[in-house]
Amino acid sequence: MQTTVRDTIVFGLGRGTLNVPAGDLLQAWLQQEIQQRASAPLIAPALGQCWPGTTDIYAGLVRGLEGQRDYHLLVHEEVFKPGPWQAAVDWAPSLGEQYSVPDRRESRILVVNVSELFAGEWYWTNAQYAGYADYAWAQNFGDGIQLNYRKANKFPARAVRRLII
Repeated sequence: MQTTVRDTIVFGLGRGTLNVPAGDLLQAWLQQEIQQRASAPLIAPALGQCWPGTTDIYAGLVRGLEGQRDYHLLVHEEVFKPGPWQAAVDWAPSLGEQYSVPDRRESRILVVNVSELFAGEWYWTNAQYAGYADYAWAQNFGDGIQLNYRKANKFPARAVRRLII
């Protein structure tokens, strides 16, 4: 048995309107949901292993905050050569728009789950320090601490992306 939806949804667009059959809209939404869920494997690889079909390295599951969805954290294979903070933050999206330098919370997860990917030294996070505009947070992968440093300091960085689940 097939059910047909005959209602039309009307969107106001400035001085005009767009009439979309509700069935078409529902079908497009379902198709997008199916594709999105199909792009992420049901079983994640072991920590430190490549995500299937990519060269990105699996760093673990991250719990979403404040109603956000949980996600898998993946680390890009390339390393930003030591440089100032802004250059690192600008570099990550050059690998693909979904990449960024990890935030402070993600950096702590990287220390715990995949510290072998880091040379036991300081790496930039994407977080500016609230106390001074010319400072940003860095993560030490030797002892796990985070401190703020002048943005002009030269540290390496890694890029991460998130697969929402």
